[in-house]
Amino acid sequence: MHPELLVLASTAATIAFVHTIIGVDHYLPLTAVSAARNWSMKKLAAVTTLIGFGHILGSVLLGFVGIAIRAKLDQLGLIESMRGEIAAWLLVAFGLVYAVWGLRHAYKKKATHTHHDVDGSGFKLARFSPFAILVIFIIGPCEPLIPILMYPAMTFSVAGMLLVTAVFAGVTMLTMLGAVLITSYGLARLRHFSMFRFGHTACGATISACGLAIIVLGA
Repeated sequence: MHPELLVLASTAATIAFVHTIIGVDHYLPLTAVSAARNWSMKKLAAVTTLIGFGHILGSVLLGFVGIAIRAKLDQLGLIESMRGEIAAWLLVAFGLVYAVWGLRHAYKKKATHTHHDVDGSGFKLARFSPFAILVIFIIGPCEPLIPILMYPAMTFSVAGMLLVTAVFAGVTMLTMLGAVLITSYGLARLRHFSMFRFGHTACGATISACGLAIIVLGA
């Protein structure tokens, strides 16, 4: 392997790990949904893997298309920036709707010690939440992937670009999965009845907060 390509692959792994850990929107929304819906760790891992794959796929496809049509790097960067803003506002909007629904749900249902998060009648927003997050994650970009990694790797070869992309994708998904499972395990140690009753409200507030963090801090 070309030494510069090895350095680029190592950089991809480092950036993927730091980018995912710092960007709490990569895992806190899933942790919140899992806690609110009382998912098993196995189900949480499966959903996280699916959503992580969708999150990376959008940027990878954009990068491949951009390289194929020889788009300028700043053009792709602008598209990624727009995708990021849209995804952030969608997180805020969905989180607020979910939080309001959660309050209504909490006061509508009598407090019980069971773990049935929704009743069987009508449309339930809680059941829709994983699909909403999946769509938002597909829209949301992996910001460093195209400008920092895919274009430089392309100077070596298509194989080099594929290698760097695969390293970035693999580390991102593993970090995301690890962060979700660890935070979910920690939250499970703290859960009690009142948290369960207002779990959907807390979930919506967490999702909105993640969106606001992206907008305000650019995280």
